[in-house]
Amino acid sequence: MGAMGSLLPPLATQQDVEDAIGRSLESDEASRIGFLLEKLSADFRHVARRDFTVNTYVQRRKIDGGGKVWLPQAPVISVESAIDDHGAQVPFRMLPGGIIVDTSSRDFVTVTYTAGFEEIPRVIVLRIADSAKRALTVGSAPLAAQGVDQVTRTTGPFSQTMHMAAWAVGGQTMLTPEAMELAKSCQRVKRGHTWHTL
Repeated sequence: MGAMGSLLPPLATQQDVEDAIGRSLESDEASRIGFLLEKLSADFRHVARRDFTVNTYVQRRKIDGGGKVWLPQAPVISVESAIDDHGAQVPFRMLPGGIIVDTSSRDFVTVTYTAGFEEIPRVIVLRIADSAKRALTVGSAPLAAQGVDQVTRTTGPFSQTMHMAAWAVGGQTMLTPEAMELAKSCQRVKRGHTWHTL
């Protein structure tokens, strides 16, 4: 069982959003900011498949060849224990992204470990704050910032058509395309017996 799904702190603060907007939030914006930051942070974590904040995890993991056990949350700060399915403590040593257990078994081991960042990487904070800024200012921002990606104007009988980008339609709370790409790049990928932390 991990921390994902439990109530985690937002990945950005109201101050970060105010810095992105360039002013203090108005009262109607301030009343929405908690929800926006919580939702955007949850969306980012869901796409990235990581929590980012420091948490302790208890997870049953498969032992790969060579005794390698991959831990999905990162960065790993410490590993408290590795216990086999019979309740016996399994000796282990740390690896970047996981542990190696001293067994030739390909069974499972329950690992208790602590992982996460003491301080959220600034690039993540900036992307979350920018996504919140867009949600708050969609009605008053220039057309491009609102998500308009095509405008057709006719002088004749006064017609105007605007096409909105999928992420901006209705001004719903969504990660910006840049934040979505960053979240995808934060996914930890395991290929064979090599760990890749992006």
